[in-house]
Amino acid sequence: MKLYFAIALLLLFSACSINHKSPQWLLETPSDPAFYTAIVNEDTTRKNYKDLAREKALQDIAMQISTQIEASIRVSEHESMGIATSEYLSTLEATSSASIRDMQLLDSYKTGTKYYAYYRLNKAEYHAQRKIQCDRALESALDMLQRYDASEADIAQGIPLLLQALESLVDYLDMDLNYSGQQGTINVYNEILSRLRSLAAKLKIEFAQPQMQATAKLAMLQYAIGRTSLEDQACPNVPLKAAFQDSKGELRESIVSDHKGDFELAIKRIESPESPQRIKVELDTAVLAKHLSKPAAIKLWQSISFSPAYLNLDVHRPLIYLDYSFIASYQNGLRDVLASKLANLDLALANKLEDAQYLLEVRIFAKKGEHLNNLDYYTSYGDIHLSLKNPKTGANLNYLERLNLKSGGNTREKAERAVEYESVKVINDGMLYRLLYDAILK
Repeated sequence: MKLYFAIALLLLFSACSINHKSPQWLLETPSDPAFYTAIVNEDTTRKNYKDLAREKALQDIAMQISTQIEASIRVSEHESMGIATSEYLSTLEATSSASIRDMQLLDSYKTGTKYYAYYRLNKAEYHAQRKIQCDRALESALDMLQRYDASEADIAQGIPLLLQALESLVDYLDMDLNYSGQQGTINVYNEILSRLRSLAAKLKIEFAQPQMQATAKLAMLQYAIGRTSLEDQACPNVPLKAAFQDSKGELRESIVSDHKGDFELAIKRIESPESPQRIKVELDTAVLAKHLSKPAAIKLWQSISFSPAYLNLDVHRPLIYLDYSFIASYQNGLRDVLASKLANLDLALANKLEDAQYLLEVRIFAKKGEHLNNLDYYTSYGDIHLSLKNPKTGANLNYLERLNLKSGGNTREKAERAVEYESVKVINDGMLYRLLYDAILK
């Protein structure tokens, strides 16, 4: 019994000793309205534990500042400034810690496995520093706003200026962003948003012909011409992006309007012959905002909607002109067999070469073989040459051949006819598909 009592007294004295040695700020968090305060701890077993503790304190104080600023924005009708608190808060959390200059380590305490640190930041000094930063940001934003107003219809240069000005101010929406000049007093942030929204209403992207005939599975570029303008003034160097709507295909990735505001949409491939199809062309907002880094500014820019242009496509299957020749003394007339195979591949035949998008040349040459006297049997050999060409230029798109295909019959005529039959069978069984695959079928 005495032993238990002694142990209890020892534990009590040990606890009192620990409490006595521990600093008061660790037992009770200080409350001083003149300071932002952070009490943090970190395991001493971790490398750079003091630096990690300081990072925790930065995040803690940054969160306190963010919460205070958020409350200030709520009072000042934040949504009238064009950004919701939740979106703005994400920026504050990311940037507040970066703007803290003079956080002080007031005291620290270490046990065997734990490191405790007491940091604080003087509120008056912080807000004075933030006011200086806000004034600099406001001056920079004003300069970019004036440069934008001087850029006229060159929105490729003007929009990035507005976005840089916007990003410079999003950290200070709770502060006075007014500027008094010869034209009176303006809120610079609202002026920037007004310019951006005005651009969205005035910028026009349009096609010279919003409807065009197009060919599916074509191994050649097909073009459509359009124009960008702002209140009927040409807009040069405007980055655009294009995409198929509810269908598949491939377009040239980069589209930029020229010095006259004109642009060229290059259709590299249309996958399906279904009609109609539609392509959407719109302002490439990501290119113009590539230097934005703050989530709140990015969110604002994404919320501004620019009107796109649509190109409607009347799509048809590619037309192939079939130029078939069997070079021999005897003919079977198997051209129609190949024509049927093309139809099975969802390809149409052109009656005239000038109407075709592809020229398919089929050449089968019969060569004399041997006469087996004891069997009264004749052999013959066939060479197959398949070419897929551009009918306008004559350029070869693909070429396949098969040489010395052997066949035979009990007369020389039957042997040569058998060569044509076997050659067409080999073409239909795989050669034709392989010839057309890269250009048309894949």
